[in-house]
Amino acid sequence: MIRPVLMVLLIAGVPAGLAAAVAVPPVPENRLAPDDPAWTRLAGQLAGERAITADFTEERHFSFRKEPAVLRGEVRLSSERGLSLHYLGPEEQTVIIDRKGSLVRTAAGDRAVPEDPRASAANFALIHLLRLDLAPLAQAFELYGRRVDGDWAIVLVPREDSLRRTLGEITVEGSGPAVSRIELRRSATQRVEIRVATPRTGAFSAEELRQYFR
Repeated sequence: MIRPVLMVLLIAGVPAGLAAAVAVPPVPENRLAPDDPAWTRLAGQLAGERAITADFTEERHFSFRKEPAVLRGEVRLSSERGLSLHYLGPEEQTVIIDRKGSLVRTAAGDRAVPEDPRASAANFALIHLLRLDLAPLAQAFELYGRRVDGDWAIVLVPREDSLRRTLGEITVEGSGPAVSRIELRRSATQRVEIRVATPRTGAFSAEELRQYFR
C-alpha cells in the first residue's frame, strides 16, 4: 500500500538534495512578515481561486536504495473541502486532508489516518502553502522568504521545539503566483520532494467533489 506522503517523513532517508532555485537561509535578515505587502499581493492572486487542480510528482528517497521511489498524481485544492492528493500508481488511492482530519480512500473504502502531531503540522502547512496563505502559517511556523525577480522561496521552521526536531523544515518554491516545488526535510539525509505542475483553475464538478473529497 502507498503510504501518504506526510506519514513517511520520518522514514525517508536521502542524500542532500539539489540546491533551491532561490536559497533562503533561516537567518534574521530573511524573516518574512505575513502581512508584507509584496507577499500579500502575490498570495492574493491565488486567494480568489476556489478550486485548483495540478499534476504532481512525489519523490521519496531512501538511504537503502540508489534511486528514489517516484509517485505521480493529481492534487486538488478546494477553499471549502480542503486538500486531495490522488495517487495514480503504482496503487491508486486518494489522500484527503480537511477540517475533520485525514483519510485514505481506496477501492476498498475510506480509512481514517491516526492523528499524529508531525503529520498534522505538515498537513496544515500543505493546505495553506498551496494558496500562500501566510497568516495562519505564521502562528505555527517561523517564516523566512526571498524573492529574486519573479522567482521566490519560503522556508517554514516549526515554532515548537518537539516539531522542529521531528518534522524539520518545509520549503516551498514558485514562480509568480504558482507553487512549483515543496520539500519536507527533517535533515540533510531525510526528505520528501513534491514537484507541482502549472495549476489549472475552475469549479469542481459534482462527480469530482464526490470522488476526491468528503
